[in-house]
Amino acid sequence: MILVIGGTGLIGAGLVLYAERIGLSCFHTSRKNGAKFHMDLADPPDKWQIPSGIESAIICASITGIANCEAAPAATSKINVHACKELALRLSERGAKITFLSSSLVFTPGTMPPCEISKPNPSTEYGRQKLAMEDYLISNFPDCRIIRPTKVISPSMPLFSKWIESIHHGQPIEAFSDLYFSPIGLNPVAACIMEIAQGKESGIFHLAASDSISYAAAARWVLARVGAAADLLCAIKAPSANTPNSARLACNRTIRLTSFEPVSSLQNLEESWSHQK
Repeated sequence: MILVIGGTGLIGAGLVLYAERIGLSCFHTSRKNGAKFHMDLADPPDKWQIPSGIESAIICASITGIANCEAAPAATSKINVHACKELALRLSERGAKITFLSSSLVFTPGTMPPCEISKPNPSTEYGRQKLAMEDYLISNFPDCRIIRPTKVISPSMPLFSKWIESIHHGQPIEAFSDLYFSPIGLNPVAACIMEIAQGKESGIFHLAASDSISYAAAARWVLARVGAAADLLCAIKAPSANTPNSARLACNRTIRLTSFEPVSSLQNLEESWSHQK
């Protein structure tokens, strides 16, 4: 049986739906009131509800967002590092193999896409917290699986929802022309995470599109997808620009050891929209 920790967030909910669709036995925790297995990592560990019989656990729960972690490093580290360490220990004591959702932000944007064996060098507090968890898991649980995705997308994500709302009101949408990302759809992410969690291979895995695009290019695609006028796009400069290559991850090991095949950013956008409709 698989347990998804944080089963109501974007990736966690995607994992639960994917498991249901393919007939996997899967439970999930949530910090929402009334959840069958309630777990708030801010609570004392003795209050966490962990079902018995778990063979594999996927840790998705965390405080996300660069700004959140920069503003409150001690408070967010208490959840993202200290509580997650205790959670991993308790899951392991129950015999569960651990899969941890990390982030591409364990790397500082550079000139070439890092692969799974590249040395991490985070430049944000969020990236440092994710790397701290990675180091702890690798040192203490040799059979753990660490997955670093780039930007996981769905039509319901806040940025797209904001764009769609503006479009429906005939208002222009602003998007950065010099800030790049490597969007990957929720469905292929969920499929690969489940494959890794159930597979024999441990270690680090990357998930990314085969290329990267600017946020302005993504906004232009959204406008075309919903049949809106292209002149609603207002391309602006980012406060901190990056480059196309610096937004990517190389997925060499993931491609070799799993059925994952990266596709282009635009294909991920299209498949994500089509899957959700």
